[in-house]
Amino acid sequence: MRTLSSTRRRYLSNFLAIALAISGLQVIAISSAPIASALTWTNVTGLTVRGDLNHIRTSNDGSVIGAVSMGQGNSRLGDLYLSRDSGASWTTTTADRYTSNGLYKLAISGDGSLAIAGDDAYILRASYSGSTWSYSNRTWSSAGSGTNQRCAGYGPNFNSFATSTNGSKWVAGARDEGCIYISDNSGVDWSNSNVGGTHFGSAISADGTVRVTSNSNGNLYRNSGSGWSAITTSGLPTSTGWSGMACDSTCTKMAIYTYGGKVYTTLNSGANWSAGGSANRNTVDLSMSSDGNVIVSTDGAEIYISKDLGATWSGEGQTGKSWTGVTVSGDGKKIYAAARDGTIRKADNLATQTITFNDPLDMTLVSADQAITASSSSGLTVTLASTTTSVCTIVSNSIRIVSAGTCTVTANQAGNSVYAAAAQVSNNVTISKASSSITRTSTPPTSPVKSGTYTPTATADSSLPVAISIATGSSSVCSISAGVVTFNAAGSCVIQYDQVGNATYNAAAQVTETLTIPEPALGSVCFNNSSTASYINLNHAN
Repeated sequence: MRTLSSTRRRYLSNFLAIALAISGLQVIAISSAPIASALTWTNVTGLTVRGDLNHIRTSNDGSVIGAVSMGQGNSRLGDLYLSRDSGASWTTTTADRYTSNGLYKLAISGDGSLAIAGDDAYILRASYSGSTWSYSNRTWSSAGSGTNQRCAGYGPNFNSFATSTNGSKWVAGARDEGCIYISDNSGVDWSNSNVGGTHFGSAISADGTVRVTSNSNGNLYRNSGSGWSAITTSGLPTSTGWSGMACDSTCTKMAIYTYGGKVYTTLNSGANWSAGGSANRNTVDLSMSSDGNVIVSTDGAEIYISKDLGATWSGEGQTGKSWTGVTVSGDGKKIYAAARDGTIRKADNLATQTITFNDPLDMTLVSADQAITASSSSGLTVTLASTTTSVCTIVSNSIRIVSAGTCTVTANQAGNSVYAAAAQVSNNVTISKASSSITRTSTPPTSPVKSGTYTPTATADSSLPVAISIATGSSSVCSISAGVVTFNAAGSCVIQYDQVGNATYNAAAQVTETLTIPEPALGSVCFNNSSTASYINLNHAN
């Protein structure tokens, strides 16, 4: 059976192309060229591959990578290569079991804790704990529908794997049996369901509650916990055998392909499909980000990327290699591609964005909250925060004062599966004491006289008390006691109004009030003796 299985795998692409041609579907690439991409690709170093690479997958954040090969010298024993640092260093294990193509397909859990690879009649399981990987094999008993039984008398001949984020739920498509395999205990044990056809592609939701497969009989199947059933679809070509598929975190958005055909996408769980801007290609692998927006594919000769669920595609200019697999991280930010000659390349799938942040006005300690705005060229929401929380905080995108000082507000946009994080923008706001002014509220006498009095009053707009005093130079003319000014002599009486401020308000500018006390008017003085009385008019003495 191994020889037969190997032959089937080897000529699968040609068989599908012929079948599609017979069905009347065009298998020649259309003339429209893909849009050029601006991604920068570099080779992953530090990995020595011992045989042809067959497939590659990565985790949600792109830090964990797994790749599988034919094995040393294409011995078909199969090698599994694992990296936990985005390809800087690698762990290699030999499957040590003869298969038709070594290890052919694999999947990695979103959290990077579990990898499962396989081909013909067994699965290699790798789990990570502490700082090491541990490995185990799953073999199969005789045909049946029980745990760890083959669906048929040979195989299972796995053609695809998919797993939930934590690796607890799995689904696998088998090539030669018409069965779908699932595991609910982290890939330790498996059960099968004979649905018919050949399940080349499989996908699963992040929580593992939805499993889907693509079938050579032209159907798509879903299992949401109540068994497998065909998905009723609209917009897909008829009589098309589907080669592979991928879905987002909920399997609401999905992508499928067939060798020689287009990539079709859906955003409503498979009810309606569209080819968007896809061209007819000999696609051999496809992967989708968790939000469903980013799709990567390869036809073996080039790598293609769509950042809008297949509406438009860009060619990456990565020709000259025989690409066997391509994968995008769950967050959509890292892309890896594997070539048959052992080359692994990576690219950061991040468009740039910039933040526009309005300049807030300086504030005082009595200012109301100041609304501030910031926007990103990507249209994504910008997060505002204070890095000086002892001076100010941000409440509902407004600056709220805590104390005097320099308030520093930062604007950040963390990016998503399409945009890289924006460069942080910050603004400083000076928060100072509030100013205060004094207003006299009393009416001074119009004609002050010696021995007269006056009660001056005033208020400050800070509501702080106003101190009233007599200027030093006027102390011989007037005095103040208990808030009452007494005019003691002729001259200028200068009254001072002061408010010294406090922790919130600056001192107010001093206000003065000047009153002039005139000399008393001269009158007649009478001199009297016992015999006569005389008067002298002091006002007109000559």
